[in-house]
Amino acid sequence: MNRIQNKFGTFFNEKIFRNLFVLWVLLFPFDANLLPVSIGFMTVYPSLFLLFFLLGYSFLGKPNEPFNKADKLVILFFFIWAFYGIAWFPFVHDKKIAFYEIRVLILMASTVWLLFRTKYLFGLKSFSDILNKLSIFLFLLLTGFAFFEYFSGIHFAGKFTEKLWNIPAGNPTYSPVFLFDNPNTFLCYLFGFAILIFLTGRIAFNKWKHLSIIFILFFFSNAADSKFGRISSYLLLTVWLISYLRTVDFGKTKKYAWWAAVAAAGLVFCFATKEIYKGPYWKDSEHYLIPSIHPAKTENDKLFFYSSDSLVKQFGEKEVIKSFRDYQMRGTDWAVNIRKNLLKNGWYLTKQSRFMGVGPAQFRWYHQQKQVPYPTTTVDSPHDGLMEILSQYGILILVPFLSILFYYWLTAFRINKKISNYFILLTACYLILIIISDMSSAWLILNIGWLLIPVLLIASSQQPDET
Repeated sequence: MNRIQNKFGTFFNEKIFRNLFVLWVLLFPFDANLLPVSIGFMTVYPSLFLLFFLLGYSFLGKPNEPFNKADKLVILFFFIWAFYGIAWFPFVHDKKIAFYEIRVLILMASTVWLLFRTKYLFGLKSFSDILNKLSIFLFLLLTGFAFFEYFSGIHFAGKFTEKLWNIPAGNPTYSPVFLFDNPNTFLCYLFGFAILIFLTGRIAFNKWKHLSIIFILFFFSNAADSKFGRISSYLLLTVWLISYLRTVDFGKTKKYAWWAAVAAAGLVFCFATKEIYKGPYWKDSEHYLIPSIHPAKTENDKLFFYSSDSLVKQFGEKEVIKSFRDYQMRGTDWAVNIRKNLLKNGWYLTKQSRFMGVGPAQFRWYHQQKQVPYPTTTVDSPHDGLMEILSQYGILILVPFLSILFYYWLTAFRINKKISNYFILLTACYLILIIISDMSSAWLILNIGWLLIPVLLIASSQQPDET
């Protein structure tokens, strides 16, 4: 490596590398949606070219410090994962989807390598500062677009928006999708950039910025009716409360205590003396569905609509709602049941393969061919990041992957000998990484994960400026 740098190092320009790296990160949410060109067997796009150009160009630059052995092992692991996927290729059933996922594994490994090399080229502080600014910009970009979609109901057209024609207007109508054509995938990116802001800020706690980000995450998780999004938001809010209570100087806030007590007493008085209206979201939500049901009948070739109240009088509200829900769910199943069956099928495939996995993207093939025991209607993607890895690549990949996460978390624990606010936040980010990997139908194909995992590991090796 030194020979390459000695011979060609004069061609390396840090400013050019920095500017291209910034552009590369800015293209992450757009990925293959920006200027894609099909070359027959695959699609190429600017972000793809930048990835491999920057990776190759980075070898001409001289790192500020020697590579840590643990970081080298992480890079090696991701390339072993990619080679493991390639080794599976001759034996898989559906080579077309397997080729696509092998390509994903190579891109993921290359992204991890580039991020670690960039960290060593820039130095930790400069690397963190650049990513922090870019993450804030991208988070604000997605948030701005999300509010536009939420208040206007205007989306980019796709498979998700086609389904909106067949369901009553509600949360899914307004939940943002951006270019991802799925509210849950959008949330993966929104949470991903939020976590990057937290990890690269180099301070343990910025109360108002962090709280505003958490509010945005909760708001759009609620809009998309995402349970995993709400759980992650509650987890971050808990961390925020712990951090706030640990950093607040109660001695300096005594002068505000009286006013806070007066305000709290006023709120308690209002809640105690006024009757509270609980809307559809909080109480008897099925009751509010009744007015949206519009029965119809034909008499003498004429169409007549009538009120659903007459059905309620004849059959009762519960029976009407039950029948209507059965009609809505015809040919489908509840999302909870589908996810449960996907997990059961993933475990079935894992056992059938003797814990070695069924190969890249073959989870889908087995479901498409109905070679799994539990029904999932037309859903054929894992919907669970860890099961996606286990069922397709087995324990030889999942165990080292989890071991890497655990090792770097322990490293963060050793660095933060006192349980600092930063370490508490970092621990929450590890948990949220696992949680949001269950949001989307497939986790490995999302490039936000390729960015998030190495930055999380890098952040675990640093000590924040403030604790």
